[in-house]
Amino acid sequence: MTTPVIDLRWDPDRSSVPWTIESASQSGDTIGGMTASELRARTRAELGLDPDRPVILVGHQPVPWHPGILAKFMVGDLLARRHDAQLVHLVVDSHRGDWGRLEWPCGDDPESLGVRTWEFIAVDPDRPMRSQAASRPRPLPEGSGISGVLEGLHDWHAALEAECDAANAALQCAGALDRLMDPWIGSMRTITVSQLMGTTAGDILVRRISEDPSECIDAFNLAVDRHPTAGIRRLDDGPAGRPLPLWVEDGDGLRTATVADLPSGRLHPKALVLTAMARLGLADLFIHGLGGWRYDEAMESWLDGWLGLRPGRRAMATADLTLPLLGDPGFASARNELLQQARRRRHDPETSGGARGPGPSKAKVLAEISSLPRGSRERRVAWDRMHEWLDRQGGSEVDRDEALHRIEALASLSERRDWPFPLYGREALRELQLAIEAELG
Repeated sequence: MTTPVIDLRWDPDRSSVPWTIESASQSGDTIGGMTASELRARTRAELGLDPDRPVILVGHQPVPWHPGILAKFMVGDLLARRHDAQLVHLVVDSHRGDWGRLEWPCGDDPESLGVRTWEFIAVDPDRPMRSQAASRPRPLPEGSGISGVLEGLHDWHAALEAECDAANAALQCAGALDRLMDPWIGSMRTITVSQLMGTTAGDILVRRISEDPSECIDAFNLAVDRHPTAGIRRLDDGPAGRPLPLWVEDGDGLRTATVADLPSGRLHPKALVLTAMARLGLADLFIHGLGGWRYDEAMESWLDGWLGLRPGRRAMATADLTLPLLGDPGFASARNELLQQARRRRHDPETSGGARGPGPSKAKVLAEISSLPRGSRERRVAWDRMHEWLDRQGGSEVDRDEALHRIEALASLSERRDWPFPLYGREALRELQLAIEAELG
């Protein structure tokens, strides 16, 4: 079993001091005629949450995520229990793409180890998950693998089956994830981005954008320019008009909204609007992964320049956890075996797999050489002729290159950290939870 590597970060102005309820309080800034505290209380009530208890928010696309995402929920759960807060799972139900596929490691030895893909649900990659119906998962894949991997595939299949009656595919997958997180995560409420967009917090942000789109866009672009490493695109004018940091429904899909879509279009938030809405209007603490942690600096700069507001606190939690596919000793053994096979094939092209004896052609030549007198010219000629034959097979560099490529592939598999978390097994994920508890202190 590998040791988890934990990375926790807090607001830059708080260094490494753990978050507390008191530190989450905001200034008296107002938006929509309400203070931040009043807006959060109203939004919570609209979502069926307790308006008087703080909220810790963790969000992600509803796909079978890796342990680094699970770590966010583990941190949120621990803090919620310490501070009597409400842990909320925010489902990005507008997610699109080829989300119905899951990669898993198959094989039971270095020669057979590889990656297979299971298409567990047929999807339309151009439509948001919330616009697609829940459905029964496809049959489980067949194959061999390390202990725990096939069990994890079965658990994901069973969890999807249990959520077949969900209102849409996003809620089906989110419900399945909630079920699989149950052993490590306590009480938690699940809401969608669509629900959050329909609250007072969403209405206020859309209304402020509609009142002066140019001011919003200019402040957005200035924030993007100030944070060039965040990976956020500017809102530059295009053939369709001035773009907004919003999606708009277009048939069964989504497209980037423009000023012309205000105010009547069915709008949905892009990343920065989403976290602005969540941190202004709902969460006392928003727990990001590494990507969100980076781009939310630009969001804070945008809100400050546009509305003069500072949102609620943020934190970052992630973890690196690998599957014990080979391990250090196993990888070294596999590497040596592959190189030895390449050398054997260099000296005997008919050798395959783990065979160590000479192939039929070389055995015949060796028998001929052995029958000739030692030190004779005929014996030397036969010996040279055998090596000329070996050279003509072209196996030396080719076999070695193939072995090195295979070694690189095995190393990549051994270091991979983004397998879906159910594949890791309960013991490994319990170790992750214990490591997070130790890190928080």
